[in-house]
Amino acid sequence: MNIQKLLFILCGVLFLSACQMDNTAYINDVAVKVAVDTGFKVDRVNGDPPRRVKHGVLITRVPYVIVTPGVNEVTVRDDHESLTISYTFEAGKVYRIERDGDSSYTFVVQDLD
Repeated sequence: MNIQKLLFILCGVLFLSACQMDNTAYINDVAVKVAVDTGFKVDRVNGDPPRRVKHGVLITRVPYVIVTPGVNEVTVRDDHESLTISYTFEAGKVYRIERDGDSSYTFVVQDLD
């Protein structure tokens, strides 16, 4: 096998691996613009404490909550109340909590601008 074929196969494998590497969704409940911040922080995901993105000694990303794609029951809490939101998350997207009407909340895909 010549070197060009080998490099072509290697590039294909790396591309396919990268496409499937981020099979998670994220919730940003920490670094939200003041104008849209609800004050709620994630307390539980499907009854368990939230798993957050972690990086070595230096934190290089916002500690988003990690959720598996699909339907999740997320309990959020602020200083006065706690509520549970059932939502279907999509892989590779970052969500934030948003007021949905007068008294309910939902998740929306975060604009990363």
